[in-house]
Amino acid sequence: MQTIKIYIKFWFRSLLFLPGTTMHEFMHYIIAVLTFSKITNFSIIPKIEWENKEPIRIVYGSVEYVPKLKIFHIPINLAPLLLLPISLYILYSFGFINTLYDFKNISFNYKPLFTLKGFLAFILAIEMFWGSRPSSQDLKNIMTGIFSVSFFITIVLLIIYYYLFILHNYSVVVNYLKGKI
Repeated sequence: MQTIKIYIKFWFRSLLFLPGTTMHEFMHYIIAVLTFSKITNFSIIPKIEWENKEPIRIVYGSVEYVPKLKIFHIPINLAPLLLLPISLYILYSFGFINTLYDFKNISFNYKPLFTLKGFLAFILAIEMFWGSRPSSQDLKNIMTGIFSVSFFITIVLLIIYYYLFILHNYSVVVNYLKGKI
């Protein structure tokens, strides 16, 4: 009987969150393609992971990939956060919020909920908000990217760039490299 309750809850949540899951995984997919990573699997079919006949977690969807550089784990796994500005823009476009820039004076308008287009836009925005949150697996993969050699090389190159071209006048650096100073 307990297993039946688990499956009912599982399928209810899976169907409820399917649009957000689809957008979440699709954002991973898009950024993985843009970073020239090899996509090995894409799924929005939810599943329950079990251990010792006990459910340990629900996996709503997944994108498996092999990045060209480990540092690419960072943008690929942060990609769903791009859904946040899109969802805010939808809320703004349909008149739910009055501004995109002044969050001190933001106000919510519930009247668009009473139209079909407004109601569907609101549901879409809520799904995007839900889908934008990084999963626990996303956070683990981000750590893989942060603690990689390519990440540290990138940081060193950024520090050198900052030191040479931002802190010092560009012409001074060029003259130094040419041997004029």
